[in-house]
Amino acid sequence: MRTATFKARLGSTALSLVVVGLIWYFLKLDTLFTGALALVVVVGTLLPGAAGSLAWGAGLLGLSALACFHYGSVQTPLTVVLGVVGAAYLAMGAAQWWRGRAGTPPA
Repeated sequence: MRTATFKARLGSTALSLVVVGLIWYFLKLDTLFTGALALVVVVGTLLPGAAGSLAWGAGLLGLSALACFHYGSVQTPLTVVLGVVGAAYLAMGAAQWWRGRAGTPPA
């Protein structure tokens, strides 16, 4: 069963990387930003459950900071959307982790 879920995550990762490549090609994104986005996609989709959500959240907040500080786009919609979605993913991942941990009996 674990192999099937990992294969599904691997397929999702591959499809997501194709989408990132298409976005890079058609929107002419910077290589640094695209590479960071690809890294977030790989880590976020390969990690299962709460760990994946936490990785997505931290990665999107990192991309927001990259857009803000490296490119100087302080109040652009991209920076704001990445920050808000990243915070939402962090909150969902923390809630998943907390619920999973609350159901675990003490050792």
